[in-house]
Amino acid sequence: MRVPLDLELLLNNRKPGFIFPEHNECDAEQWSRLVLNISPDDDRSTTLPSSQRDVLRGAAQRDRLLQDRALAARDLVNNGSQCASHLSGMNSLAALDWFIDQFAALGILVLLDLHCLSPNCLKKAKDGHGREIQLGPQLFFDDENPVALVLKGWKELSQRFAGKWNVIGADVFNEPTGGTWAEGKPTDFDAFAVAAARAIHSDAPGWLIFVQGTQNSPDCRHLIDDLVEDVVNGTANTCHAGDNLLGAQQRPIVLDVPERLVYSPHIYGPAVHPLAPEFNSAAFPDNLIEVWKRRFGLLVSNPTSKTPAVVLGEWGGPVEGSNEAWMLALVAYLKEQKLSSNFFWHLGMDGAPVGLVLDWTLRDARGYPLPATVDHAKVRLLEQLVPNPTKVPREGAVAAANAERKKRGEQERAACQAGAKGPVCDAWRAEEQGTEDRRALGGSG
Repeated sequence: MRVPLDLELLLNNRKPGFIFPEHNECDAEQWSRLVLNISPDDDRSTTLPSSQRDVLRGAAQRDRLLQDRALAARDLVNNGSQCASHLSGMNSLAALDWFIDQFAALGILVLLDLHCLSPNCLKKAKDGHGREIQLGPQLFFDDENPVALVLKGWKELSQRFAGKWNVIGADVFNEPTGGTWAEGKPTDFDAFAVAAARAIHSDAPGWLIFVQGTQNSPDCRHLIDDLVEDVVNGTANTCHAGDNLLGAQQRPIVLDVPERLVYSPHIYGPAVHPLAPEFNSAAFPDNLIEVWKRRFGLLVSNPTSKTPAVVLGEWGGPVEGSNEAWMLALVAYLKEQKLSSNFFWHLGMDGAPVGLVLDWTLRDARGYPLPATVDHAKVRLLEQLVPNPTKVPREGAVAAANAERKKRGEQERAACQAGAKGPVCDAWRAEEQGTEDRRALGGSG
């Protein structure tokens, strides 16, 4: 499970006051089955909506989506009574704790992804043709969030979750389209990845470090000219966001712990890039293997003991038309290259391209939720790529998660008693005061 985060959430630990009601709380098993739509007995039944992405990204516009669609306070549970989310009143990091613990109890591994610096970084506009475009190239730092602050965010995350057995690593930054590679500039993404790895490994030495490709560095404008000679549409033969790993092929990253490095290209087809020359050539889809080989595939075409891991970090789209042809070609290529480990974008219904879960807002005549609709064509495609997914033992996972949560609560309570400040301590003191008030009233009665 790749969980996207933003830096603002990590550093400010915002309290999401939008989750309600705060009475008649569900127990953990009820909420797991309600919100995550997961059967405790079925590894293949996970149809998690975008609730994890909506909570964790922290954008104000996502708050309403989370409230309205994912946590559904009116949902029917067991006896038909309403119950409230365990997330009620939690701050953002506490909510992240909860989700990671739930994933642990179900044997789901987690990759933390710094998706953007602030909630607004994913805001999009439309070009003259009505297509959505990203507003400006994305970098792993900006004026308000210098590199030192970004590294601080990763440091705090690694300190917090180093003890979580199911957190396997860090995707250091998502699709740095404005980044450079080994050019000796402040925008060099390869240098940032090394710095991020050092910050993370000081507390979580076992974490994997995922590094995506840059789009425009090294220059790949003419990398596939010979493969698309029949296409004349004014579109430059450029790489796409996250898939240009030429730099890694020419100037590979060297971490202090080399075996923790994972290169992670992002690849999308004609549903996302309809004008890309490689998808409009008469040679499509037969030309794709050579396109992928040139952009990132040489990293694994002649593997040695020192060859780093390569894991597809994003791919997706509808299983139809030319995009289906692209997906089938990609699955065949990944299997041939033994690159079946992958992260499919994405599980939820919100965003583009639409994910595995098509709709979790369906209600019956009484207003109670119906099972989420699932895109079974995508599920079958993933089963072709990974027919026998690795089973992660879950025995004792629930007890371990509960013990860890109890230990953290005791540590936080001790810190509050010692005079610590913050929203956690404010909530604890309010609860203590309420207990004292109830005792006083009981004594006077």
